Amino acid sequence: MARYWRTVITVVALTEGEEAPDLEDLSTLAYEIDEGSASGCVSSRSEEVSEERMARLLRKQGSDPSFLIMPPDGDDEAGTEAVQIV
Repeated sequence: MARYWRTVITVVALTEGEEAPDLEDLSTLAYEIDEGSASGCVSSRSEEVSEERMARLLRKQGSDPSFLIMPPDGDDEAGTEAVQIV
């Protein structure tokens, strides 16, 4: 049986300036912390989740659950009825 994980990564960036910096994407954020004028701290927390919860989390992100969850027989072309959890 497959194991599924949900990982939450938190980044705290500290900067100085008249306005808040535009750090909306990960590459800009990483550059500013590594090379630029921001100090940063990263932490993460992982938890194992059930297949049903993973399916809900994937749908919430706009992904099809079949992206990570294979049908029971392992056939990609088989219907996704095995992961149709609401």
